[in-house]
Amino acid sequence: MVAQALLRTVRSLATAALALAACLAGCAGEPPLRRSLALAPGQKTVVRYIDVKGTLALSLQNASAAVATDVYRTDSGAIDPGAKVVADDDLQALLDIFSERGLFAAAANEVPADALDALIVQQSGQRWVFPRRLRGVQQAESAFHEGRAYFLALYNDVTAYHGTGEDRPDFKSEQRRAADDGRAARAKLERLRGGAR
Repeated sequence: MVAQALLRTVRSLATAALALAACLAGCAGEPPLRRSLALAPGQKTVVRYIDVKGTLALSLQNASAAVATDVYRTDSGAIDPGAKVVADDDLQALLDIFSERGLFAAAANEVPADALDALIVQQSGQRWVFPRRLRGVQQAESAFHEGRAYFLALYNDVTAYHGTGEDRPDFKSEQRRAADDGRAARAKLERLRGGAR
């Protein structure tokens, strides 16, 4: 419960910080954030967050590079359910935050073999990889953790419209499966309680 509240607080702080960074980048009189990579309207730029074990792959793509319906198709849930389309200004603000935190300056070309997870930026055939190698939240990788927090805040703020294909979900069989699983779990719990007495 406390961990979930802390996670919500971190997410809301990251979302607020991303909005503030975007505002500061656009406000006259304020120094702009450092920019290592600029978006060009219509040029595809993708930022990915991957768990190297292959259990999680999330991506953000700039909206001007493709029509959203090309990304959110009827079968897109089976192709790349972690892909989302985001406004160019929001993605540029994220890239500027990566620059400000020094991620582009220390980028690799490939995901190292010892990486646990990574942020990857792709544009015009070029690739910048920001890996995390140390378990937990280590000071040596604080720039990665900040960059990931901003990425996730933006990712979670965007709604995706992926389709599930031509076949309609079978809700009745799913409901039966859930009820059967619930009965089996209840019976096991009762057997365990009975054995403990």
